[in-house]
Amino acid sequence: MRSDEFLEMIANPDTGCIIWPYSISNGGYAQLVFDGRVRLGHQIACETAHGLRPAGMYAAHRCGVHACINPDHIRWATPSENTADRLLHGTYGWKLNAESVAEIRVLVAEGLSQRQIAKRFGVTQTTVHHVATGHTWNREMVGVSA
Repeated sequence: MRSDEFLEMIANPDTGCIIWPYSISNGGYAQLVFDGRVRLGHQIACETAHGLRPAGMYAAHRCGVHACINPDHIRWATPSENTADRLLHGTYGWKLNAESVAEIRVLVAEGLSQRQIAKRFGVTQTTVHHVATGHTWNREMVGVSA
């Protein structure tokens, strides 16, 4: 199969999304082995279309579809721009609220592993890391002073 035939097969003509039909991460993102390591498909698509990732930036979906690998739907964005997109698309981690975020931070400070915390709250380990470091649910959002 030629690459253009493959892309036509997995493209959604209504949305323009190109949905990865193979391995999907726990967070719903396309994943594959690329250059000898497991990578997320939307990051590879963004690098291919827009160059290497600038420091501190995320590969953000304009469409809100995590499994989409259409380079036209993905751009480099700051963490706050990415969070704003996720809020707009309804793909933000709504399993958490201000109370659970505060509890996660306490558990991290007490030394509980991020894996254990993630399991307890039904989120990914990455979500716990982002909450703990303030990448998402920054302290102003939850009314916690620094």
